[in-house]
Amino acid sequence: MDDPISSPVPKKMKKVHKKNCYDPRYSDNWNTPQRAYEAIKPYVEEYVKTHGIQQLVIWDPFFNADAGTSEKYLKEVFPDAVIIHKDVWVDLDNPIIPDFARDVNLIITNPPYSKKNKLTTTKWMKYVELPFMSLMPMETTMLKCMRPLLKDDNLQMIIPNGRLSFENKDGATSSAPLGTAWFCFGMGFDNTMNFLD
Repeated sequence: MDDPISSPVPKKMKKVHKKNCYDPRYSDNWNTPQRAYEAIKPYVEEYVKTHGIQQLVIWDPFFNADAGTSEKYLKEVFPDAVIIHKDVWVDLDNPIIPDFARDVNLIITNPPYSKKNKLTTTKWMKYVELPFMSLMPMETTMLKCMRPLLKDDNLQMIIPNGRLSFENKDGATSSAPLGTAWFCFGMGFDNTMNFLD
């Protein structure tokens, strides 16, 4: 697969995995709220139906390792799915699906937003060619480094009605300073832009 980014990301920026930091002020140290997963459930069910998937296997490669809640919430919202959470680093220099994730047919993730992480994680997910739903700031569409990746006929978006409140490891919530949306690739929805009520 050709590299859509003309200027490669510096190697020091590529070693991203789980959001794990003990500084409470660190912007990446926040968890996706359960209602965000509940809101996309009909779209996941549509994807499963239209693709004839017998067993849904969901993987979050960039979960928050510091008391993250995504595994718990995903299991509650998608009780019939297999949820894969492995405390194993994803090598963003190597777009290969790890052996433990060979059966995955959908990535649902809220990757770290700081520095070049939105770019490197999205680039990696597109390279492994698994359908994915990635929760990222709306401003991502305006970033020069992201636009080559997002100019794709397969890009579809699910846009919440209002800002989400993310959770830290202590259960406290904080509203995102900017709006967020699910950036989806390979899902095959009927509409490119999908607005949640």
